[in-house]
Amino acid sequence: MGPVRLCDVLESQQKIVGIILALEGYGEIIVARAGEEELVV
Repeated sequence: MGPVRLCDVLESQQKIVGIILALEGYGEIIVARAGEEELVV
């Protein structure tokens, strides 16, 4: 893969974050955040 424009990278990152947040909202995944207790499911 060659060079990629920054705007394309940022757009892709936002899409990934949106998908992750949606999956978390549906209860499909659990996202550990800094400062929270660890949860193993």
